[in-house]
Amino acid sequence: MVFDFIDGGADDERTLRENEAALARLTFAPRAMTNVRGVSTGLELFGIPLSMLLLLSPTGLPGLAHPKAELAAARAAREVGILFTASTVSRSSARRTYASSRLN
Repeated sequence: MVFDFIDGGADDERTLRENEAALARLTFAPRAMTNVRGVSTGLELFGIPLSMLLLLSPTGLPGLAHPKAELAAARAAREVGILFTASTVSRSSARRTYASSRLN
């Protein structure tokens, strides 16, 4: 049951199939031999320095996979300098999650 919850989608999984199809249509164009020496993905957002404009946001019940899933994800986001948002059904308190994810 846990595997089905994590691996599957809601109801008839229509949205899951649409998302998979949309992702399959994306094309990335790698640029070989491009000078990226002066390129930076870093920025400041609301006074918080970030390494890149990326947000780690778990959905569903992350704590179902592991009791400390949210805290580990929050720490991982902090370590690489990106934002983290907690799941609305988090097993961890907002205070503990905030302490694990705080960037500054």
